[in-house]
This record gives sequence, C-alpha cells and structure tokens, in this order.
Amino acid sequence: MNRPRLSSRPLAGPSVRALLVGVAIAAMCGCGKKNQKAPEEQGSIFHDAAVSGPSDPIHGTRGRVIIQSTPSGAAAPTGASGASGATGTPAPTAGREYLDCKEPVEVRKADPTTAEGTLFQIFQALLEPDPEKSFEAFYSFINPDFQRKEDAKRYWFGAARKDGSKNFLRLVYGPQDPSFLICRKVPEGPDRIRIFVGKSPPVGSNPPFVLHKVGDKWLLEKFTPQ
Repeated sequence: MNRPRLSSRPLAGPSVRALLVGVAIAAMCGCGKKNQKAPEEQGSIFHDAAVSGPSDPIHGTRGRVIIQSTPSGAAAPTGASGASGATGTPAPTAGREYLDCKEPVEVRKADPTTAEGTLFQIFQALLEPDPEKSFEAFYSFINPDFQRKEDAKRYWFGAARKDGSKNFLRLVYGPQDPSFLICRKVPEGPDRIRIFVGKSPPVGSNPPFVLHKVGDKWLLEKFTPQ
C-alpha cells in the first residue's frame, strides 16, 4: 500500500504569519475599546462630568468649594453667591469644604415665603437642644398627608438626632447656626422644589430635600438629614 507523501511546503506564507503576529500583539496591548466609567453621583441624580463643577487636580471635575476668610475677618465661600443673607448673621466656619457645588448659594436667615428660608427654619428647629420642643417645631413644617407624626419622629427626626446629630451637623454651619449652603436647586413644578444641601466634610453625596407649597406655606415632603 502506498503511503501518502508529506509535503515539504510551509503551511502558511509570510503574509499569513505576519497577520497572525499582528493579531497577537493587538490582543496583548489591549487595543480594543476601553470600558467607560460609571457616571458620578450627585444627590440622588446621576450625571456625567460635563455638568459638574470646574476641574480640580484632586477631585477631578467635581465642583469644589472651600470656605475662606475674607480680609475683613468674615468668612465666605469661594465662588458662592449670597442668598437670604442678613447683616450680623454669624459667618460660616472657615475651612469648610464642599463637593458637587457648581453654583453654591448661602442661606443665612429664616424666610417662610421661600423654600430655602423655610428649610433654614427646619434646620433651626432640629438644633433646639430640648428633644420635645425640637420635634414639635420640626413637625410643624411637615405635611401630615406625606408623613404621619409617629413615623416622622421615629425615622426623620430620629435620623437627624442620631449619634448626637453627627451627620446632620455636616449640613449646617454649627451647632447653634442653621445656616447652610445650597449646591443645587431643581424646580419640580410651580409649587414644588428639590434642594441639594452641601455637606461638609464632603462624605458621600449632597442630600436632597423636597418641599412643596400648601396655601402660602412651604412644607417638607422628603427629608434626607445625612
């Protein structure tokens, strides 16, 4: 029986071998498409870097605001515009730092005709040392159609006062100063607004507070004190 003769010719020519080498090199260097990073989080809303604040060598493109002392001795946030300011109101503590604050606005006095001024009053109530007085004042700004009194005391008020109000105090200028910084406002209709309050130190995202108007009074609908 005649056996088949083995060919002495190469299985692949130079062009085929070059092609195989090129494919191998491309696989090793990872020349394919890279996975895109997940978007950053601001409050409860996801967004890409294009709509956050100015570039920063440490924090990337996230808006960064630092409270600095002015020549007169008063403190003011870099890049912030004042709102609801009042002469003689205690200035914010120098050195406070916020992230995700593209257009920061200070709120430094109570104003029941505005949502932010009402939020000042809510924070003021939460800083009352006496827990019973504090809760009664706090609940006067809550719509009972959205939150029952016992639930508001257990969950909202309880969260704000937890661990000596440690997390809540990141939102205000001090234990006796309910002033705060708005990092973003999102109108959700003619009588409803979502306010993102700056947190300092900037641990996690800036919490959102939703208020809506009933008659001539702004009431709290959603509360995130940390």
